[in-house]
Order: sequence, then structure tokens, then C-alpha cells
Amino acid sequence: MRASIHLRSISHNIFINTIQPIIIIIIMMKLQEIDSFSVTLLMDNITDRLLPNSPPHVIRPFMIMNKRFLTAPIAEHGFSALIEFMSNDNDDIKRNSYKKKSNTFLLDTGVSENGVIYNADIFGVDLRNVEAIILSHGHFDHITGLISVLKRISRRIEVICHPDAFLKRWIVYPDGNKAKMPLLNKKQIEEEGALIHETKDASDDQAIVANVKEKGLVIVTGCGHAGIINTINYAKALTGINKIYAVIGGFHLTGGIYEDIIEPTIKELQRADPRYLVPCHCTGWKATNRIIETMPEKFIQTSVGTAFHF
Repeated sequence: MRASIHLRSISHNIFINTIQPIIIIIIMMKLQEIDSFSVTLLMDNITDRLLPNSPPHVIRPFMIMNKRFLTAPIAEHGFSALIEFMSNDNDDIKRNSYKKKSNTFLLDTGVSENGVIYNADIFGVDLRNVEAIILSHGHFDHITGLISVLKRISRRIEVICHPDAFLKRWIVYPDGNKAKMPLLNKKQIEEEGALIHETKDASDDQAIVANVKEKGLVIVTGCGHAGIINTINYAKALTGINKIYAVIGGFHLTGGIYEDIIEPTIKELQRADPRYLVPCHCTGWKATNRIIETMPEKFIQTSVGTAFHF
């Protein structure tokens, strides 16, 4: 039996974590082990085509094939990750059959209408294989490509998000400058095939957490607005698993108002002691450099098209 894309059903293998910075009541859940977990970056802020592979965990896209340079991908201030995991099906185990089952999800869709589509075509990623789309939150650098992705998939597909992802938003600066942020149009995405599943508990800040066999938790964030340390601690509290294998995604430490929390965040990351850290998107250069300086053995450089296998 293939793993369901319904939120509650898939939680046995992988769950979508609606982060709560302050935990009042924790109901611990058993997060079943999966055999492997892969994250392919379809969009991020950085592209570097000269980065080397680091097998078996880090595979970079080809730059040259058949004596020709391949089309270059694009990077933008946005995020999108293809999530794939494999596990033995419980029914198969009962029948003494150990054929592995794979599932594919898309986390976020970037900041431009067609950036994710463009990169997916370059990397040979068939988005029609995606079983569900997960929106970490409703900010435009994570949702703008959704319509194009739905058009490419061209069938009914579940879109998992918080109700607040549809809110009207403004960005307002201290000097009074402001701008209306692009928003999700629920009717429009439903017309393009979205079956909207709203996760109403907690806030509009979702992460993906997987329990990888013999390794521990792998956590994938969009921006981590609730705080990357809060995200890690909440995942540990929910699952009862303290071993963190990898944290990938935006840590939201860029920009002047966040720089004061870089150092305490670094100290808490050292205390959490993940095997790998892959800071992406809104982590920022200053925070990333501090991770490199303090935890060089854990750091993996992000780049559009990179596949991380755990």
C-alpha cells in the first residue's frame, strides 16, 4: 500500500510540523523510521556550478555532458525543495515482502512564476510525479510559482498549508515605506487542480521532519520564522527523538533585526549537535559564515540543483 498523501496518514513516516515557539502541552507521537530521505533544491538563493560532489550524501548537478555545457539553472530569493523518501510498507512486511515504497512531495514553489519549472526541466525532474505540495508558509518567496507548478502537474493534487497562508499581507519598514505582498488566491489555485488541506493547529510556519533509520531526525524548513532552535526542539519534543542528523533550509537570520540572535542561535545549534547543517535561503551570509567558523565539519554548502541523500 502506497503511503497516503493525507496529512494524518503520512504522519507515520514523515510529518509536517506546525511550529509552536512556546510549547504548553506536548502530545508525543511515534514517528516511524524510513529507510532513506532525499532533498533536491529546485530553488534557493545561491547557484555555484563548480561545487564538488561529496558522495554519498551530496550530489551536485552536472555542468558538462557530451562535451557541451548544460543550460545554467537560476537562483532567486526564494525556496523550493523536492522531498523523496523510501520505506518498507507495513502490509508488505506482514507478507514477508520487502519491496521499498517511495513517495515524492514538493515543499514550496519559489518567488517567481516560472523559476521552479525552469530549474526542474534543466535537472530532469518530472513534477508530475509529485504526490502533494506543502507550503511552509504564505510569504511570496515560497508560493509565487504554485500556479505554474499546478499547471505542469495538470491533475488534482493536495496542497497542504495553514489557513493563514491566504492572508493579505503588507511589508512595512520603520521609515514608513511599505508594499503589498503577493498573495495566494484560493479560488484560482483550486481551479488549477489544488485540493486544499488546511492545517489549523499552531501557526503559518511549517517544517518537514523525518526519522531516518539508524541516523535520526532530518528537519527541512522553509524559513523557520518561529526560530530554527524552536523548530528543532519542537520536533524533538513531539517525536521523543533527540538525535538530529541534518537540518536543511532557511534559518531566518539575515537582515539587521535578526543579527542580534545569530550568536545565541549558533550556541544552541552546537548544543543540538546535528551531524549536518545546510543553511539555505534566508539564513544570510553572516550567519552562514559563523556556522562555517564554528562548525566546519557539519556545514554543507547549498546550491540550486543539489541533492542531499540521507
